[in-house]
Amino acid sequence: IWITFPDPQIKFQRTKHRMTNSSFMKKYHHILNEEGIMNLKTDSEFMHGYTLGLLHGAGHEVLYANHTVYKNQYLYANYHMKKA
Repeated sequence: IWITFPDPQIKFQRTKHRMTNSSFMKKYHHILNEEGIMNLKTDSEFMHGYTLGLLHGAGHEVLYANHTVYKNQYLYANYHMKKA
């Protein structure tokens, strides 16, 4: 699954509209196969940090995360959403 440049929906009231909120993450996890990978590409430090926090909290494996927005044009991450 690729999620590219989603609207970060920074206001708390808009949390349910974020493409990486916990409800969406459960849906992605459900449709991915055993080796499935979710990719996020964003220019929002908020979205990047928010998503990493959700994934770590849910025990998913982060395969790669680029936190250095100044060395690379965009923040980028690969997440392996292991089936429980």
